[in-house]
Amino acid sequence: MLSSLEIQNYRNFKHLRIEKLERVNLIIGKNNTGKTSLLEAVIIFITQGNIIQLFKILDKRREFFDSEEVPPQIKLHSLANLFINRKAAFTPEEAIKISSVSNNLSIRLSKYVEIEVPTVLTNAFGTETLLETVSTKLTEIDAKLDGKLRLESKIDNEFKYVSLSRSSLADMSFEEASERQQNNFQFVSAGITDDSLIADLWQKTQLTDSEEEVVKALRLLEPDIQRVSFKRNGDQDYAIVKLKNINEPVSLRSMGDGINRILAIILAMVNCQNGYLLIDEFDNGLHVSVQKQLWEIVFELANRLNIQVFATTHSYDCIDAFSEVLGSGKYAESDGLMVRLDNWQDNIEATIYEAKDIFNTTRLQIDPR
Repeated sequence: MLSSLEIQNYRNFKHLRIEKLERVNLIIGKNNTGKTSLLEAVIIFITQGNIIQLFKILDKRREFFDSEEVPPQIKLHSLANLFINRKAAFTPEEAIKISSVSNNLSIRLSKYVEIEVPTVLTNAFGTETLLETVSTKLTEIDAKLDGKLRLESKIDNEFKYVSLSRSSLADMSFEEASERQQNNFQFVSAGITDDSLIADLWQKTQLTDSEEEVVKALRLLEPDIQRVSFKRNGDQDYAIVKLKNINEPVSLRSMGDGINRILAIILAMVNCQNGYLLIDEFDNGLHVSVQKQLWEIVFELANRLNIQVFATTHSYDCIDAFSEVLGSGKYAESDGLMVRLDNWQDNIEATIYEAKDIFNTTRLQIDPR
């Protein structure tokens, strides 16, 4: 579990320092203060700068297109969107740096060429001369990207390199590589969650003890739900539910965005035990009347399944519901906190609200956003 977070040169973060984090963390702030970017930085950090995750982050914002029609050099240039001022970093000072108390991650790009250098080796049988390939950095940046690009990541003192040549990116299978990638986190985006992703999470959940957790959460909006399943229509999977006293199953999509939002959040949560859950715009599609109940489920599962939660909002009602649950006495004050992001003199800064601070501001109806 992350106990602190420091981010430099990522998106619009010149230097953001969050001194303290807890099990459930609510990130608030006005538009364009970097709430979503903070969630992305957490993903980058916990996956140690994995190249597939970087491209998935770009893809969610439509900054990277996985298509054979897109020239490889465009894919390479899209990485610049991750760096502050959208300028790719080629020096250590410009690198994206994300760190916590336990370790540090540094990500930068470097140009290099491969050259063959003769290396003389002599073994017991008198065999000599072996050609070895080594990497040498170019002194000048080639804007046409005729050479190769290297993504450097460093965890503490251990370096990792990923070569990003135009040919290797042209051959990269984004979906296959994503399927192979195993990371203990789930990300629930602000928009409508892809039905195929929901179906995949349900496949891992059904016939387990977690299935009842999902049904219980859906009953917050529709008490008559008895069972959940998925049905395939062509190449599309969609959720259906069995309602009390109704014989035919009902499509969950027909029951509104709120209930589908709850399904996405709870399915993601029961599928990231001992890991991380990231929710962008927690309250999207949810009426204020159910937000407190959903927060109660999130706090309970976060403790029971050992999950650290990061959620964003700019809704006062969502903050109020979060405050009520955290201050209810059911959970320790250290189970949650709130982080407000503000743009101050062209730099994003963080203000931490602990349990008592949150409760006092909401009790006095002071808007902390």
